[in-house]
Amino acid sequence: MSATLDIRPISRAGFAQQSSPRTSYSVESDHWGYTIRSGHPAPFMILVVQALVWVAGCVLIAMAFGLWLLPAALNQGPVLGLKLGSSVLMLAAAAYCMWYASRGVMPELQIDISRGEVREVVRNRTGRPTQVGLYGFDAIGGVFIDRGPGFGARRGANSTLVLRYRNTPQTLFVASGNLADLTSLRDRLGRDLMVLGRQRNEPVDPIEPATSAVA
Repeated sequence: MSATLDIRPISRAGFAQQSSPRTSYSVESDHWGYTIRSGHPAPFMILVVQALVWVAGCVLIAMAFGLWLLPAALNQGPVLGLKLGSSVLMLAAAAYCMWYASRGVMPELQIDISRGEVREVVRNRTGRPTQVGLYGFDAIGGVFIDRGPGFGARRGANSTLVLRYRNTPQTLFVASGNLADLTSLRDRLGRDLMVLGRQRNEPVDPIEPATSAVA
């Protein structure tokens, strides 16, 4: 099954995925399912933004501790409460900046067959994962290969494999490359997400208790 989508797939990881002229994804099996890694390098602008956010976090930490280097005469009365509140707010903002700067930019999709869910994950350079999206199998409305003048073609790849979220225009990028390589992955995802997902949601017929005949 395939369809032509004129939609640029954007993930909740916060950036559009890059493509390459050759297929560069990999599939790693696990006891709960398998992981699909696109293998494309992170967009340069995302790296720049994360670097700037990391610098902003360092500045906030320095400002928070710098408040306590003021003369001791300013650490009394209402000024003390104001400094405490400002320090807490700046440290909280710095913690968020550090988290965003270190959460990673290498995307992957985890197909958890045991739980019936698709997890969108990004990993940092040390391999630490951060989950940025979670979808049940029943939330996947289809598995498509975009072979039209869409995202994959504009980036130089032959085709782009995406998941459709329910019956909405929202799509989730999986991988890009030549059609022959993506077809087998599309068929596997279609079987696991659509067929197994439908079987998981089918109601189970109640079993009537056996009754013995009375003479």
